[in-house]
Amino acid sequence: MEQAIVSCVVNRLEELLVGEAKLLAGVSQQVKEMQHQLRLMHSYLEDAYAGASSEKRLWEWMVQVKNTAYEVEDVIEIYILEVASRRRRGHGVIKINLRRLTSILDETIQLHKIGSKIEKIKTKISNLTTNLQTFGIKPIRGESSACKNDREQWLRQTYSHDLEEDIVGLEDIMEELASPLVSSKEIPVICIWGMGGLGKTTLAKMVYKGAHIRNHFECLAWVYVSQQCQTKEVWKEILLNLVPPSSREQREEINKMGYAELAEKLYQVQEEKTCLVVLDDIWTKEAWDSLKPAFPKGKAVGSKLLLTTRNREVGLYVDRRSCLCEPKYLDEEESWELLKKKAFRAKYGMDCMVDKKMEKLGKEMVQHCAGLPLAIVVLGGILATKNTFNGWETVHRNIKSYLTSQSNGGQESRISDILALSYKDLPYNLKACFLHLGQFPENFEIPRKKIVQMWVAEGLVAPEQCGGKVQENSEDVAERFLGELVERCMVQVGERSSCGRIKTCRIHELMRDMCLLKAKEENFLQTIFLGHENAVLASSSLPPSMTNAFLSSNTRRVLFHSDQNYFGNIFSEGIKAPYLRSLILFNAGFDVMRNWQSMVIQCKLLRVLDLEGFRFGQEKLPKEIGGLIHLKYLSLKNTDLKELPSSIGNLFCLQTLDMRTSAETYVPNMISKINGLRHLHLPWNISRRCIQLQLDSLINLETLDNFQNGKCNIQDLTSMARLQILKMPLQSTESSDWDTQLNAFKELDILLKHQTFSLVYVRSLSLQFKHGSRGTYSDIKRLIKSCSHLNKLRLSCLQFSKLPEEKYFPPNITKLILERSELEEDPFPILEKLPNIRILQLLWCSYKGRHMMCSNDGFPKLASLYLQGLLDLEEWKVEEGAMHCLSQLLIHSCGKLKKVPKGLATITTLRELEMKYMSYTFLKRLGHDQGEDFHIVKHIPHLNYYRV
Repeated sequence: MEQAIVSCVVNRLEELLVGEAKLLAGVSQQVKEMQHQLRLMHSYLEDAYAGASSEKRLWEWMVQVKNTAYEVEDVIEIYILEVASRRRRGHGVIKINLRRLTSILDETIQLHKIGSKIEKIKTKISNLTTNLQTFGIKPIRGESSACKNDREQWLRQTYSHDLEEDIVGLEDIMEELASPLVSSKEIPVICIWGMGGLGKTTLAKMVYKGAHIRNHFECLAWVYVSQQCQTKEVWKEILLNLVPPSSREQREEINKMGYAELAEKLYQVQEEKTCLVVLDDIWTKEAWDSLKPAFPKGKAVGSKLLLTTRNREVGLYVDRRSCLCEPKYLDEEESWELLKKKAFRAKYGMDCMVDKKMEKLGKEMVQHCAGLPLAIVVLGGILATKNTFNGWETVHRNIKSYLTSQSNGGQESRISDILALSYKDLPYNLKACFLHLGQFPENFEIPRKKIVQMWVAEGLVAPEQCGGKVQENSEDVAERFLGELVERCMVQVGERSSCGRIKTCRIHELMRDMCLLKAKEENFLQTIFLGHENAVLASSSLPPSMTNAFLSSNTRRVLFHSDQNYFGNIFSEGIKAPYLRSLILFNAGFDVMRNWQSMVIQCKLLRVLDLEGFRFGQEKLPKEIGGLIHLKYLSLKNTDLKELPSSIGNLFCLQTLDMRTSAETYVPNMISKINGLRHLHLPWNISRRCIQLQLDSLINLETLDNFQNGKCNIQDLTSMARLQILKMPLQSTESSDWDTQLNAFKELDILLKHQTFSLVYVRSLSLQFKHGSRGTYSDIKRLIKSCSHLNKLRLSCLQFSKLPEEKYFPPNITKLILERSELEEDPFPILEKLPNIRILQLLWCSYKGRHMMCSNDGFPKLASLYLQGLLDLEEWKVEEGAMHCLSQLLIHSCGKLKKVPKGLATITTLRELEMKYMSYTFLKRLGHDQGEDFHIVKHIPHLNYYRV
């Protein structure tokens, strides 16, 4: 973790040296020297980190390093803040030489002070480096660290004969795994991957011990690899299993073999015989690189490799053709079944009657395991020792502590220990990102865009550079880091976008508990719950008067999470945490922070301020917000603000500004001064008092949301060459006479013809015409053709008679939404030829015709289709072979549609069919068992019918 902090500070100094060169004039050389010293310290941390968990002296040294890095950051940012504040106060005011002289004198004194502080810090860093030997730090792993790793490996050791007695939820997946193992097809590697405690090893054992598997292979070997992969020992154990020695001499001969001889012998055995080798718990690509010389991998006839790992990428690295299998989390019924087996079998057998009250408690407790088999097994073991209802009630009251306790070496400590191994294995640059996720509540769907922008704002990620040139920007790096956390099963994907990118993510409940525990140990994040009956790990539930007592003076991140009904004042005296960098509020009532101005004055180093859903109880955002000049992320989404102050223009470091408030909002024409803005979300409803906003200076914008042609100058778009996401609610000049209305689309069309304007880099485009607009065939063709890299397109209330031919559509378009388009020609013959479209929505009057047709091989990748409000549609035909990847079909408010198409019966991938507000005749034909069309949809697992 210390590596991550030092790395972040080094990157922050680089950013300040470039971005704030004027404000750092006079001390820039000292800052560069300090940056160089920190880089050197970072290299020592890389060498020493392996022993951090076991060497007390090493831990103390690393804490000092982390605190010193923080001190560097604080001193420089406070200096920049003071200089910027002084210059802002003096601008336009210092008109006589005496005042100018006073200002220069003040700045000289301040420069001397900062210079002295920097020299002291440089001396401190130098002393820390010099004292490395005193602390016993060497670039090799110490003996005590090796002993601890040996102990961890011994505790985690697996054996093929040690079969789990109670199995639930793995029966079906066993068949899926056994099939490729015995298949003659060239699938040499099968990989079981998933989160720690999910049952990977249990599943592998069941397959390994299966009679048909043992009959199929001539030789079998099971070996536990672990985080500390010892290549020679692994090879030796495999060889001893595949070719059991018939005498003591043969065993000694194998033990004496060197690396080359072992690898050659093992390779030869797998070429000559059909072998199954199980590598249980392999962690890294490097581990496989060391092992692979002994494996033919595809050259051996019939030999197979079965892996278990927490990292999906490891399985693909071993062989891109790997058959990947992730065990599923248990559902509520399966979870209760497993808990019953563990809690009651030993005493009463499986046929016993469970007391209803105990069953109710048991089902409530097992929900905290969130389907993780290991957690359920541990909980069952605890409950097996409780013979009374009172005993179960005690566990129920303290369920969190029972599941995450580390106070003893009992079963309950296994969960934390096993999950902590995943954290320990993370590269240093991912650890801070993972701990940052702990700020979100349980079961919260975390938007990818939000977390990526927060990581960048906090400096947890930096651009990838090569030869002084940026190869990958900060947000791309952050998204890659998130993907790696998913691959390592630290984070779960909630929803994916139409082009396969992560849209939302979440953390398993027990993984989050471990995350909060580590965040507390590292003093990385403090979470305060207000109004909750019970606090969770690494959090405090305190009355408002005690909140500041909980916050330490060096707190850098704090999350306040209150009940919906909590309306207390968090801080009666503001926040006393001067070095705070991140402040996030969840579910905060209007009275939660009455002393807003005091908070702003005391937390001037803030980089992230997330007030989403906050109720200010006042119309205007206080002008003191302009003092937070280091702020990079500001969210006012769904707040009740009606006015922003002009001081918001002082936030020149701001990268993300979200003003999507719940009220009509006045926006001052000062946003144009924030030249570094990348993501701008304008209010949904901009106040009529606003003059036309000038945004032409925002040349770095990548996201522009709610860009309204009535409140913004549409010509400003010509300067935004980096735009990737553009959402434009367009409106025509309001008039009662349609013929005299200014056509809003024509205004956009003029822009499309502008020689300096291009939508070529836009990936997502949404055009919503509030009062309706008309476009010709040529207009629509020009619009679509201009967006050559488009992935998502939404056109609302833009009326045109027919679609352009498929050749004019961007080749990578994956999502298309049409609403109130009033198409007269069937759109399917065009749209079904788009090769990559995955989501299609035809909404309210988007098509006025009576017939639609999907032909054979049409829509080759379509996964979701939504038809709503096609009021004239009477017949829809689907030929066999059409939409062969469709998994979701929604049909709403198509009152004249007579029946479902027969072709749906041949779409075996269809998992969900939902029909709302359809005619009585339509739904009657689908009646269960009796309806004449039920046979068409009976293969679909989830059928939902609704009728008004």
